Amino acid sequence: MSSNRVKVGIVGLGRWAKVLTRAARTSNALEIVQGFSRSEESRASFEKEFGVKSAPSLEALLGNPEIKGVILTVPNEQHLPLARDVAKAGKHVYTEKPIASTLEEGLAIEALEKTYGVSVTVGHSARLMAGIRAMGKAIEAGELGRVGFMEANFSNERALELTPKAWRWYKDRAPGGPLSQLAIHQFDVLHYLGGEIVDQELRRAVVVADDVGLAAGLRDVLRGDGDARGLLGGGVVGGERAHRCFTPSLLV
Repeated sequence: MSSNRVKVGIVGLGRWAKVLTRAARTSNALEIVQGFSRSEESRASFEKEFGVKSAPSLEALLGNPEIKGVILTVPNEQHLPLARDVAKAGKHVYTEKPIASTLEEGLAIEALEKTYGVSVTVGHSARLMAGIRAMGKAIEAGELGRVGFMEANFSNERALELTPKAWRWYKDRAPGGPLSQLAIHQFDVLHYLGGEIVDQELRRAVVVADDVGLAAGLRDVLRGDGDARGLLGGGVVGGERAHRCFTPSLLV
């Protein structure tokens, strides 16, 4: 393993932080050297499992001179304030998708690059999958000819994990439900494979505004800069119904 790996910290020590930390162990470019969570129990558990030193406070982590960047694996509403703190400390920012829950907050995070002279990266992982990369190379090499339509499906059982203890349960913390948490992967894949989206026509949108606010649907007709067209849709059933049905799907 290279001794010249860039040293970074990680804030938010839940499930996805563990996934990224395991992946970083195999990297020749990156090393996670310190982590922080507001929960003392989470800090102790993370340090025991991965041998990554925990910071007693966010300020302590940001004051660590060997840390050049910080990975944020925290709920959506925390992205902007934490990204701002990281950038102010002169550290590069890597935040998980979605970049923010609103356009205004997303643009504010983007502006941190110019304001503080750091880089801001959003962790769209789906475009890094081997099959997606292979399709991208085939399209770039012209092996598929002119691409006129792309289709994708995204389904899993994750709604079964949703309870009132999870931040994704609440519509004010995860507005858009499956559209912002799942379909966003395929928005990015469409962008990666098809280029910039230059036109969009909303055909139908449905949001069930109950106490949980997780049931949502979208059908969009998109056109890329190469005139490739796509149909995008996503949906999930939440609340008590999540235990009976979870069928998000996406056509791109």
